[in-house]
Amino acid sequence: MSSLKDLNIELLPLDITETASILEAKAIISERTGGSLDVLVNNAGIAYAASVSDLQMDEVRKLFDVNLFGHMAMVHEFLPLLLAANNACVVQISSLAGMMPVPFNCAYNASKAALLSFGDTLRVELAPFGVRVINIAAGNVESNIMKGSPTSLPTDSIYYAINEEFVRDRIEGFQKGATPTAEFARTVVDETQKSNPRAWVYTAKNTWIVWTISTFMGRRGFDRILSDMFGLTKLSKIKEQERRKAH
Repeated sequence: MSSLKDLNIELLPLDITETASILEAKAIISERTGGSLDVLVNNAGIAYAASVSDLQMDEVRKLFDVNLFGHMAMVHEFLPLLLAANNACVVQISSLAGMMPVPFNCAYNASKAALLSFGDTLRVELAPFGVRVINIAAGNVESNIMKGSPTSLPTDSIYYAINEEFVRDRIEGFQKGATPTAEFARTVVDETQKSNPRAWVYTAKNTWIVWTISTFMGRRGFDRILSDMFGLTKLSKIKEQERRKAH
């Protein structure tokens, strides 16, 4: 099996939430390439499975630093190298979560929606300079993104009555049937090679279901489906029974 060195691949340390780390990577890449960069893929991401009522704002800020602000900083700092290249490309790895109200995922959903919007704006702003921008609206892809995310609802959560569903469906079953990483990567790489790539690329598990619902069923199209999937329909029934007993 070929090593990364045999494939002419060099790995560099990079923390996109730290300006010094970005500048160090930029300096090394600029030296290696003579001051240009053909493709920038913004792929870093973390998850945080929590409802609005259970959020820890420090965790939300950390998530946005990685999922959005770090990517903005990367484009800002690497733009001179991209402008120096011929037909450079920026790829934003976003998520279908940016288009749908996945319960217990509000911070992640919001960050990915913002990343899609950022990518759309970049596409328009950078077009005069010949820099292509691709938004990847990714479905479920094999990864370790849930590592470090809460694995259970807080015992004082207003949603704790459906903690079993949260653990089973939101945490343990999250990666069930996910698209293999290599398959996803091939799709992304193939798109970057096109002279006129798609503005948005829908790919990986559940892509066309989400596209169909969001296109033809309106903004409420997901509500019942996701409520059923993640236990909120059950919780509604529990709360209705409690209200009846109270009266």
